[in-house]
Order: sequence, then C-alpha cells, then structure tokens
Amino acid sequence: MNTIINNKRNMDEKLKYRYDVAMEFLFEEIQNNYDKWCEHCGHKSKALDLKIKPGRKFDRIMDGSSAWGFVAKVEGEHKGLPYKVGDVFKPATWRQPAKHVRGNIFNYEKNWFRWTGPHYLK
Repeated sequence: MNTIINNKRNMDEKLKYRYDVAMEFLFEEIQNNYDKWCEHCGHKSKALDLKIKPGRKFDRIMDGSSAWGFVAKVEGEHKGLPYKVGDVFKPATWRQPAKHVRGNIFNYEKNWFRWTGPHYLK
C-alpha cells in the first residue's frame, strides 16, 4: 500500500494532518486513473507501488523506481518562482522538480494529473 512518512518538521500539526489526508487522496486518485486507463485499453489493472521519499523542501512521489512528481513541504522559491505548501511539480530529473507548478494537493480537482504524472503546461 501507500507509504506516508511524517518528516515535515516546519508544519504545525493541523497542516501535517491536512497534508497527509491530501496525499492519501492523491494516491487514491492516481490509482483510480490507472484503473480507468486499464479498463479503457483492455489491460489488467494492478496496484501501483506509490510511496513518498522525503526531502528537505520537497517530497518525491515514487511509482516503483520512477519519480512521479514532487510536492512542496514548505513555502519558498524554486528556480526564481514562488511556491506554496502542497504545490506539485513534474520531475525535471529523478532528483529535481521542474520549474513550474502543475497543481496543488489541497485542490481536490483531478484535472491536473494522470497516473503517469502531473500534466505538461499548456
């Protein structure tokens, strides 16, 4: 199942809880999107191996050994652009997020990602 690691030192308890709930929702929706894709394509669905690798500023969402995306744990600036807690980035590399925010885990809409990762910018 999904692994949530509470390594969020700078968050208060209420924000930690909201963050964990939002991450669980994101993991469920990634799996749901994968299941729908499998059904549409006629493939057999399986449980994705989603987990979180904590970092100093970002949590890396992993699907097996691949980086699915990055979620900001603190507010700050990345490559000259401001970001907020919960902002989601595509991976630029396995270890580093791309420049622009693609969505936010606290936004419960599902139009900014697929099971393959956050959408590209339009």
